[in-house]
Amino acid sequence: MTRAARLMALAKFGDAVAYNPGIVVLVSGAVMALARWVVGALSGRWLVFVLANRRAVVRLVVVAAVGALWLNQRLHAALLIDR
Repeated sequence: MTRAARLMALAKFGDAVAYNPGIVVLVSGAVMALARWVVGALSGRWLVFVLANRRAVVRLVVVAAVGALWLNQRLHAALLIDR
């Protein structure tokens, strides 16, 4: 994740996702948190996100994330080997 975060900060998005596709989730979450803070600070009203079936959503996200990370590591094994 560290290499991917560094590459994302350098605007090398394709390389960042190649190292770790989870960086997309991390950056999306950071942008949403920043947007929530800005809207709350300016308007005094805070955005609230409510999930109807939280357990099912969490399970789906965890299974999808583990599967995506496993597949990414299999496809990019050469990136993970230090030389």
